[in-house]
Parts: sequence; C-alpha cells; structure tokens
Amino acid sequence: MRLSDAASHHSRDAEEAVSQGRYANGLAMKRLEVQGYAGYRADERPIRLTLGEQTLEIVEVEDQWYSPGETYFRVRVEGGDRYVLRYVEAQDVWSLEAYRSGAK
Repeated sequence: MRLSDAASHHSRDAEEAVSQGRYANGLAMKRLEVQGYAGYRADERPIRLTLGEQTLEIVEVEDQWYSPGETYFRVRVEGGDRYVLRYVEAQDVWSLEAYRSGAK
C-alpha cells in the first residue's frame, strides 16, 4: 500500500469513527427500553430493545460480564449492529453504554 493510500484509508476510518460517535451520541439521547427474558432471576438477559420509536430484536447475546450490582451485555441485533447494555439491578435500570454499526 502506498503512503497516500494508507493516509486515505486512515482518514476514512477516522471519518467513520467520528460519524459513528455522533450516531452513538444521538442514540444516547433517545429513550431506551429493554425487554428481558425473566427466568430464574428477573431480566436474566435482554431479548428486545427500543430506542426512541425503533424496536430491535436481539438475535444474539455475544458476551456478558458483571461488576458489583451491574450486569453488562454485548448484543447483536437484526441487521448486524452491536450494542453494549448495562443493567443496574438495584434500580432496575437499563442504559446504553456503546454502539458499533454492523455496516461494512
């Protein structure tokens, strides 16, 4: 790869990252609702999320991890977008922590 090609590639990556950052900031301003599967524990895992007026089906919980009083889920929705959701059990509150577009 030539230097000019590499610079152009990095520039596009930076523009995409800024664009996704703006999109994620816009998502953070929307109302978030998460519907969870309630098995043994309340809201064991998320199955659907609603951002503003758009409802997205979660097709896969890719990862799950814990911190004191909180559970994090990295999920993939229809269309390939990925979200990191945080559930605070004591307050019964969900929040959107991260977003990554599934578009290539």
